[in-house]
Amino acid sequence: LTTREPVTYPTYSTAMFHLKEFPNDELEAVQTRKETYEDKTNRNPTTAYGTIKEDCMRRDLTINALYKNITSGEILDMTERGLDDIKNHIIRTPLDADITFDDDPLRMLRCIRFATRYGWDIEKTTLEAIQRNHKRLEIITAERIKDEITKTNAPDMARSVMRFLCSFNVLRMERNPAARKGMQRTPQAMQ
Repeated sequence: LTTREPVTYPTYSTAMFHLKEFPNDELEAVQTRKETYEDKTNRNPTTAYGTIKEDCMRRDLTINALYKNITSGEILDMTERGLDDIKNHIIRTPLDADITFDDDPLRMLRCIRFATRYGWDIEKTTLEAIQRNHKRLEIITAERIKDEITKTNAPDMARSVMRFLCSFNVLRMERNPAARKGMQRTPQAMQ
């Protein structure tokens, strides 16, 4: 069924694997959990078993907070916005975006990546929160930022993400020369 043994991440109670039928797609399985972010110098939460509602509300985007009842086939939308956001091509966070981005700044890049990849709009208060919280990206390593941007799987999309980041002053390459280490291309080089 899988191409290799699953990789497990006990800290987060997750496992990553590749199906033989889709060897290039990473799949992750995770238990329902809740998170607390006590150390604001990193994005690593303390996790514990949580309810499905707690798990839903900790997600990065409403469109990523949908669940399927495998018995009935019913789609559960506990944010009450995820299905509408898919229908209307809207990117937004399940909770207050300022809290979401303060907890895990990488979620700002995910918003931008999804919006760029699918040509969807970032909801106004979510976009404003990205602009307010962009300095929190300083706790993310350059390598992790690069990984998130390259998940677009296409050079043109990666360029679009970088342009978006720079146009809204979300990513300023001059902000931290040490954090740039490992970044092979600057936004200027990608244009």
